[in-house]
Amino acid sequence: MDKSNYDIDVLGFKLNYPQSWPGALTGILALLILSILAFSIIYFVLSRENLQEKVFSLITGVYTQSTDEIELKDNNGRILFWTPSLNTKQSILKFYEGKSIAETDKWQLNVTQGKIDTFGIEARKRFFHGWRYNEVRGYGSTFMKEGLWWSATLRSDFDIDKFIEFYYQHWGESERIYFEFIGINSQRIGD
Repeated sequence: MDKSNYDIDVLGFKLNYPQSWPGALTGILALLILSILAFSIIYFVLSRENLQEKVFSLITGVYTQSTDEIELKDNNGRILFWTPSLNTKQSILKFYEGKSIAETDKWQLNVTQGKIDTFGIEARKRFFHGWRYNEVRGYGSTFMKEGLWWSATLRSDFDIDKFIEFYYQHWGESERIYFEFIGINSQRIGD
């Protein structure tokens, strides 16, 4: 075959028609894969309002050792948020050393393990399937302090307004409550 005479010239790429069935099938398969890829990109671009839900979903499962199986669970999403801990008071006292404590920070001073436990028990009864928390230390919208970072699986009837009201009733009024939501769309949380 003469390599100087090409059958197809596409954007400077010189191609010959396939000379055998395997070559033709390979070409058709490559064209099909490129078409599917192009269609997928166009579909996601045209449905951008749902893109975040498609990309940022949450999948949970349970592994059972005796059966060596993973069971995927339905998930209503997850909320992550901060509360004061037993160590928050020391962080606040250190920051305000020698100065009077701002009213906006006083709600974080009277924390007991009982208050933390009661919050978790009541929140699980009313809003969550389950939760966990970890001691954290970091900067947020104020100064560096210690606290608890909660992660909770939401019930299907979760209501953000009722949860905020519960949070304020339990901990006291704060200027802001910072939340992170994973695996749910914004309409579900009242946006």
